[in-house]
Amino acid sequence: MDWGAGAAMTVEKHATREVHGCILLIPSDLFRALEREAARQALSPETFLLRLLASRVAQSEEAPAARHG
Repeated sequence: MDWGAGAAMTVEKHATREVHGCILLIPSDLFRALEREAARQALSPETFLLRLLASRVAQSEEAPAARHG
């Protein structure tokens, strides 16, 4: 696939933002549940999942502090 000069210009325009990514393989039944809960909260599935992950990370970071506090 030839990305051409247009792609290079796009990369240059957005060079100040560093993006990291991954692919999640989610079982279909779990993904359907995620979609239902996201819709219930009027969120996109992606936004719901990112908020859920952020919440879990915050909880895991608070737990050691609570044990030592």
